[in-house]
Amino acid sequence: MWADAASTNTHNTASHRVLAKNGFEQHGSARNHLHIIGPWDDADLYQRILNNRPRRTPELTGYPTSRSPRHARF
Repeated sequence: MWADAASTNTHNTASHRVLAKNGFEQHGSARNHLHIIGPWDDADLYQRILNNRPRRTPELTGYPTSRSPRHARF
């Protein structure tokens, strides 16, 4: 299984929208996770499981299948 991970400040709604539009799902939160100028902040944790994408069909990719007449074995 392959996954991408990201974390954002809990108050950063713009980053939450960008992650959601790119297929990330929130899977948790971490207290005192980020330290960017000032006190430690909580973070929302996101992940995207790459194996959960729909399987690409030959019709969508343009590649012939093994059942294609060009590749038939006689």
